[in-house]
Amino acid sequence: MPAQADLRPLLLGHNDGPSGAGRALARLHSGLLAADVPSQILVAFSTAGLPNTHAQRGRLRRIFAVLRGYLDQLPLRLYPGRRRSFFSTGCGGANAAGRERDCP
Repeated sequence: MPAQADLRPLLLGHNDGPSGAGRALARLHSGLLAADVPSQILVAFSTAGLPNTHAQRGRLRRIFAVLRGYLDQLPLRLYPGRRRSFFSTGCGGANAAGRERDCP
């Protein structure tokens, strides 16, 4: 089992604030920091102002982060025999690949 100093978790999420998942992400991050585990958060939108949080920068990236949910639903809306239910194709993805380099 590695020592706690060897762990450097990077938590990924859409936001760190108002949603249930965002609050859970913030609580998990705060708990890890309280246990002296140097965790970091990578999100599209940061609202909680937690330490070691990295959000997308740039106007175009923020616009795409907002539109991503609508773009994910587009293939389903064009499918003629679809049922009305909550489902996401996830085509837009989290776009986190390569962003882990931004976290020291």
